[in-house]
Amino acid sequence: GSQGVSGLAVVRKGKNYGVISYRGNLVIPVEYESIGMFSSNGVQSLAQVRKGNYYGLIDTKGKLVVPIEYESIGNYGVYNPKWALVKKNDKFGFINLEGEVVVPVKYDDPEDVE
Repeated sequence: GSQGVSGLAVVRKGKNYGVISYRGNLVIPVEYESIGMFSSNGVQSLAQVRKGNYYGLIDTKGKLVVPIEYESIGNYGVYNPKWALVKKNDKFGFINLEGEVVVPVKYDDPEDVE
């Protein structure tokens, strides 16, 4: 499919996007200003979504895995196989595959994150 997952396609209504199955069933509500491709963050089953200036991650069923509260979400596996660098309020930290903060989002520079 156009989202990197077989059988799914992005749909647009007005300025918002969602995802439907090949049968036309709504899988992900048409409520996001953008939806990235599944696997674009390094995990096959997750896609980045945006509302306003904030990002989160959803799974292929539309469940919000990472809340839409980050200014940016990096790719999983760059620093640690199961972690992604996140930015919130101009500070950096890490989240895991379940969206839990594993290194507090309190560092000024991503290179300072331990």
